[in-house]
Amino acid sequence: MRLIVSLCALTIAACASKAPTVPYPANIRSEDIPDSFLAALPDTRSKVFRSDSQSRRKSMLLQLPTDWSSTTGAAPDKTLELYVLTGDVKLGEFELGPGGYAYLPSGSLGVNMSSTGGAMMLYFLDDVLDTAVIETPIISNSDLLEWQPMADDVLNFGISEKELRYDPGSGARTWLRKIEPGTSIGWEYATATQEGFLISGEYTHAECV
Repeated sequence: MRLIVSLCALTIAACASKAPTVPYPANIRSEDIPDSFLAALPDTRSKVFRSDSQSRRKSMLLQLPTDWSSTTGAAPDKTLELYVLTGDVKLGEFELGPGGYAYLPSGSLGVNMSSTGGAMMLYFLDDVLDTAVIETPIISNSDLLEWQPMADDVLNFGISEKELRYDPGSGARTWLRKIEPGTSIGWEYATATQEGFLISGEYTHAECV
């Protein structure tokens, strides 16, 4: 499950009402991560938040230079998600600006990707879930979606979301979350790993981080 809005590359595993045990939440500042260079994405710079050498899963902040052209660099047995933070990205025949989102299912290897003015984007490479039912690409612009109050808005008043992807088979979900100033969120228990990235503003994630 992936939250893109208001966390500084935050990975949440299980946060209970007391001090967490492993696996535990990790809060990472992207500016503290050294740049990496990826053979699959030549001439780009990245800050890797999460990487598994055995499974090849990755979560990272990717910077494309001006006049860049290559492919998405995805693996055939992995799904790929992209979220554009700044700049311009052309994915196949689709133009994506800030707020542009793309989900490419497994098998979408080598899709042409380019940038004229350069871009900063989130890049997530994940395993295919056996129960997933989405088999076609999703390409959208989050600016065209309306903010929706959370379903339990009595408990989470001041929080709204934009859903970018939801797979009814696996339950995997990617969404944007907006938190109004002064809003407090109660303790939550998660049975699945969650990742998030802070786009703008300031955010304090509980006492266990």
